[in-house]
Amino acid sequence: MATEVAPASEQAPQTRLLADLGMTVESSRATETIPLGRSDQRTAGFARTEVQASRPIPSEHGNLTAFLHDDHGISFVFGATQPLPRSAASLARISRHDGMWRVRVTVDTQSFGVDRAVVVLVARRSGQRIELPTQLLPQDAGHEPSGHRRSLVVAEIRQDLLLGRFDRPEYLDARLVLDLTGFPEPVEVMVRRIAPRARLFLNASIFSDGLHAAELRAYRTFKAGALALELRPMDPDAVTTARSAWLNAKRLRWRSRHRPVWMVGERPETAQDTGLAMYEYLRECHPEIDARYVITADSPDRHRLRDEQGVVELGSRAHVETSLAARRILSSHHADYLLAARGPAFQRAVKARRVFLQHGVMGTKNMVTNYGYDAPGFTAEAFIVSSERERRMICEDFGWPARRVFVTGLSRYDRLFDRRPAPERRVLIMPTWRDWLKNPDAVASSDFLARWSALLSSPEFLGFLKQHDLTADFYLHANMQPYVGLFDLSHVNVIVHGETGIQDLLLRSKLMITDYTSAAIDFAFLDRPVVYYQFDRNRFIGKRPSHFDLDEELPGEIAMTLPEVMEVLTQVAGRDFAISRSARDKASNLIAHRDTGARERIVDAVRRAPRRRLVGPGLRDAFGTARRVSARLRRNPRYKSLRERVRTPALRWAYSLARVLPRSGAIVFESNLGADTGDSPGAIYEAMRAEGIARRALWVVQPDVHAPAGARAVRRLSFPYVWAMGRASVWIGNQNMPSWMRRPSAVAYLQTWHGTPLKRMLHDLDTIVGRDAGYVCRVDQMISEWSMLLSPSPWATERFRSAFRYSGDVIEAGYPRNDVLADERTRERAAAVRKQLGLARSKKVVLYAPTFRDDQAVGKRFTFALPLDVKAMLDQLGEEYELIVRLHPIIRGRVRLPRGVHNGGTRFQMQDLLACADVLITDYSSVMFDYAVLQRPMIFFVPDLEQYRDNLRGFYFDFEREAPGPLVRTTQEVIELLRNGEALHSRGAELEAFRQRFCPLDDGRAAKRVVEELQRRGVL
Repeated sequence: MATEVAPASEQAPQTRLLADLGMTVESSRATETIPLGRSDQRTAGFARTEVQASRPIPSEHGNLTAFLHDDHGISFVFGATQPLPRSAASLARISRHDGMWRVRVTVDTQSFGVDRAVVVLVARRSGQRIELPTQLLPQDAGHEPSGHRRSLVVAEIRQDLLLGRFDRPEYLDARLVLDLTGFPEPVEVMVRRIAPRARLFLNASIFSDGLHAAELRAYRTFKAGALALELRPMDPDAVTTARSAWLNAKRLRWRSRHRPVWMVGERPETAQDTGLAMYEYLRECHPEIDARYVITADSPDRHRLRDEQGVVELGSRAHVETSLAARRILSSHHADYLLAARGPAFQRAVKARRVFLQHGVMGTKNMVTNYGYDAPGFTAEAFIVSSERERRMICEDFGWPARRVFVTGLSRYDRLFDRRPAPERRVLIMPTWRDWLKNPDAVASSDFLARWSALLSSPEFLGFLKQHDLTADFYLHANMQPYVGLFDLSHVNVIVHGETGIQDLLLRSKLMITDYTSAAIDFAFLDRPVVYYQFDRNRFIGKRPSHFDLDEELPGEIAMTLPEVMEVLTQVAGRDFAISRSARDKASNLIAHRDTGARERIVDAVRRAPRRRLVGPGLRDAFGTARRVSARLRRNPRYKSLRERVRTPALRWAYSLARVLPRSGAIVFESNLGADTGDSPGAIYEAMRAEGIARRALWVVQPDVHAPAGARAVRRLSFPYVWAMGRASVWIGNQNMPSWMRRPSAVAYLQTWHGTPLKRMLHDLDTIVGRDAGYVCRVDQMISEWSMLLSPSPWATERFRSAFRYSGDVIEAGYPRNDVLADERTRERAAAVRKQLGLARSKKVVLYAPTFRDDQAVGKRFTFALPLDVKAMLDQLGEEYELIVRLHPIIRGRVRLPRGVHNGGTRFQMQDLLACADVLITDYSSVMFDYAVLQRPMIFFVPDLEQYRDNLRGFYFDFEREAPGPLVRTTQEVIELLRNGEALHSRGAELEAFRQRFCPLDDGRAAKRVVEELQRRGVL
């Protein structure tokens, strides 16, 4: 293929891509597609580029696709199969018209032509796809680069397409289906972006054709921020009342002033939890309250509502009137689920105080974004909890004022504690739902289905049931009930939603197997055993940590694998199915009242709940838009440049003033440029505290990093930071301070460095790759500020002096950071990592910790492509090993790991990960010297050995001959070594010799020796 380059001038070359490019393409990836927009592509930059239209061009070995970037560059992507272009759709505006909405969407397809576009609404519950009348308007080039395709799509949402189609509330996701020039398959994208103006005016309308009616509301989805619609069917005779909500609300509340209306419910289609328990109690014991329960007409739980007088069908006129008349709304979920309409005008007319009854003890999964005091879309005046432990969590983690959180116990507990019939010989298997499993295809290919099916059909489990004469009941969460047919359930009793109440299932069962459901805590309140099967804990918990210490606070035994489940079940049977003492104690910590008075306490709390000034949806969106615009401004390169031009001189001036003032006596610690509080500076700090050295300590940190106990945090490169550095008496760090920062002569600066060097550094290199021209001068200046350098061994001291041309004082004491690898703390640290990552007890742990590559950089940032196929390792070794990946701090966060591979990122200290690992896989990282302290096996994965040795860094010793483990070049070789444990464990003598040469002083007392030496020198 070829490119015709026609320079417009010497200064501004321009490129025109023709349909017939005669360019030769070489690719080492003959069997793999390189997706568009990924770093594997190759981009050429030009001042001005014209593209007629991008399209894939086939060749004998694959397809070449050239496309345009916003920065006028051209990217070329080659693969054996045809990659789909990356497209983005953004909502520009929704306008209301008589009986319909007009939706305007802009779509960016880079330089790919659009032949056809259709907006489709996809129903989440039923999967129906509704194609909207769509018009693709002529493209407006505007200020876009020539050839850049940004199209405008206009779709009409007409009431005749929606009314009468659904008989209960339905959520519709907006998708844009594009036919792109040259691509046989259409591209489907979500409308993920919503323009600021559109956010402020997301519409809600009530449509009616006389036979059917419904409210249609546009909103942004919780996680993706994409455009979605909610359709709530409504009786036609309720439309007039709903459209005049404000006037009708006044009238209805006045009419019910002597017998206030309390609206109660759960999800619109259910009646079997806290809402039902509360409704029954109010109807029976509080006739002065007009309690009404909201439920769909076809709900399978409808028969549970024995008092029909208070039942209100969803969408009926009575429902609209109840919503407007209510003085209180008591809900097990979001109170908005119970409203007849959710548009802004209707919401403003509803004046009821909202009470969150909950549907289980909070804490297993972090739900702050769902139920936090300021969570978008969630409003309530009171929060019902079951214990002081839970109340403290809701106040501290969720931000709720203490006066709005009431320790009453859940309303359903009254029945739980009222009578406890002897359990039948039944095992209740009750997994909860997964928010990433949203359709049958996703469930069918999921680990969730595979793991639970394997348990239910395993010979060991079936043998356990037969041995102990047990019947297994399998009850899927309501959200997963549509997929129950995908499971192999021939050996268990399947409970269909609505067939038996959850409390009935709990009361009749002898043992419960679950994963994360809060109903397990209820079961433990009955003093019965719970087995937690948490094979996907990390993914389920997500990025935000659990409010519980799961291993210490969940009232049951936890297993990660099928063999572990069977091991725990055997233990439970050995106790004659009695709850363990520790589980009983954990359960007691989560319940304050083991009685039948919860509902009356809730009634009292509801009456006392103080009114809250609720922020309307429109105003909330306005605040959110302002925050997003502000954040976008702060990310703008021009803003950053302007800010630095003003801020940096100010910081330097503040530092120059502080450094001439008297010393403050403080010690400033810094580790990895503030990214953590560990490494050797952290170990020295802990040793000082252990020795009782009373000195004011400051820790330099990045945002979201907290200072350790006894120290104060200062944010790196802030004004408090430069003031603290200028006034301090001692600096202790493992990397360099800013190059412009000159150490005051009275300051002692201990540089601990961050590893024993394998690869050559600085002045020992013939050529420095990946750094700018002034790099060496800046580093030399920073080295000249050191007062003392910490070295782990005589061997390392020689290399430090040579590489850094350093002639100052050296303290040879070992690396303090490795003390935890050489004393009794090793096992404790390993257990803590296993607990935090949810690693299976029965599996060994492999830690993969590669270093960065100097030649893999884009601008000032280092990139990294994992050379090790961790997914293949997981597929072949997942039953025996847990795999953790820890990237170098320079590249951490820029590599996406496959599901099931654990990220050993910034929340873990490197030494803790080493303590946990049974095997280390690395390449040229200095982590090998730290791990040698443990005398455990190492594998060196070095597919680029010659390139790294001869062109990038080089080594300080014969790495191929003296490495303390095998050197391999392919992922399959790594897999075979891990399968063959004998080959790994046969190098004990080599490991011992390696340790004696490179880390002879890492004996668990290095930090103590450093502190003693600093005291001897008068630094401390």
